[in-house]
Amino acid sequence: VFRMIEFIARHGVAPAWETEQRLEAARPSFADYCAHSRPLWSALKPTLALPHAAMALRALETTGLMRGLFPEWGAIEHLVTTDSEYRYTVGEHALRTIERVAELHSATDPERQRFAVLLSEIDDVTLLIFALLFQEMGRGGADPIGLAAERARAAMARIVMPLDARSTVEFLIRHQSDLADAASGRDMDDPATVRLLAKRVGTIERLRLLSVMAYARIVALSAEDKTPWRVEQLWRAHSAAQHELARELETD
Repeated sequence: VFRMIEFIARHGVAPAWETEQRLEAARPSFADYCAHSRPLWSALKPTLALPHAAMALRALETTGLMRGLFPEWGAIEHLVTTDSEYRYTVGEHALRTIERVAELHSATDPERQRFAVLLSEIDDVTLLIFALLFQEMGRGGADPIGLAAERARAAMARIVMPLDARSTVEFLIRHQSDLADAASGRDMDDPATVRLLAKRVGTIERLRLLSVMAYARIVALSAEDKTPWRVEQLWRAHSAAQHELARELETD
């Protein structure tokens, strides 16, 4: 299964209908295999790093193997929310955010090419994809962000993800709204606001990750007429925070 999804992610070739049938039939044994703690991150990471990772994840979801790999997925797979911005199930929205990241590789308009450059500068894009997969995992709970982080921690421990990678993923989940909130509700010309945002982000690498994550969420959720404005505001927030972080580095 892992070799097959890596092939899909590398070449952009979707599985045939007969292959999907075989995968669905293998779901119980695959789920039992993945239920035990084992180093699956080393098998999954190459797939998430490839250009068509979104297609590979979509194949896992279509055949029911996503829930086999991550039992936590069952909590949002068919979950419908009352939030007016959500036009699909929560699980479908998570997959669509990953597809919006994949589309950046072929972006042609200048507004989105800026985020494509950010994506190319990220050291480990697999952590961004994993965080997007689990970003909504707490939806429906009393503490959605905390529950999403908790479920991500359980999954990362089970697939034996390195500790530093786990820390980055949890940071992205817990701070997924920081940039979007700053862009929509605060004056980015206020130095105090910018300093606070830069302090929360911490590093330029994390700023890149959060910026592309926020971009994917905005494009996947926003109404078409509101998307350009929100993307532009997000870029202003990113630029202000990057300038502040760079200034702090120069001071140091």
